[in-house]
Amino acid sequence: MQTNIRAFIAIPLTREIHQQLGLFIQSYGLANRDAGFRPVKPENIHLTLKFLGDVKAASLPAISEHLDRLTVTLKQTSITISGLGAFPGWFKQPRVIWVGVQPVEPIQRMSEQIEKAISALGFPAERKPFSPHLTLARVNQQVAGQRYQEVITRLRNLQPAPVFGDMVADKIILFKSDLQPSGPVYSILSAHRLKG
Repeated sequence: MQTNIRAFIAIPLTREIHQQLGLFIQSYGLANRDAGFRPVKPENIHLTLKFLGDVKAASLPAISEHLDRLTVTLKQTSITISGLGAFPGWFKQPRVIWVGVQPVEPIQRMSEQIEKAISALGFPAERKPFSPHLTLARVNQQVAGQRYQEVITRLRNLQPAPVFGDMVADKIILFKSDLQPSGPVYSILSAHRLKG
């Protein structure tokens, strides 16, 4: 029987940025499940470049090989984790609260290159344009009430935009995602260093 593994490709964050994001989630009400928020565990926050979905375990070595060949051509890039947003928008019943990445262009180019490399293995191209972001929390609209509205209003009006830190994106990781009742558990399948 063929085993499937839920997988994605992402840039990992530094411990310091994980800590800053965790403090923000706690301080600004995003950890409040009673208000309708489902926070991401800070240590699980990452910058997804390509979600692969359920992948045959036998195809993982080929994915890793393609990433190895690709990463020797991709340069490390300095990024700042900053800004705040919501999908589909602050005034359109937000489903996801996210933090941005600056500059956007190098990360978009990296995602495009990964998309091309992985499509050679039969993975379908993304239908939506890539928008680099880090998910902080998801929203359960059925639970959302007054406390939810207070948190959303506070976040929407937050000035200046929060800055969580600078880092060098120096590797990409092929992650495995095990969905558990307490939330997903991520483990590294392969790591691929970008050229300096």
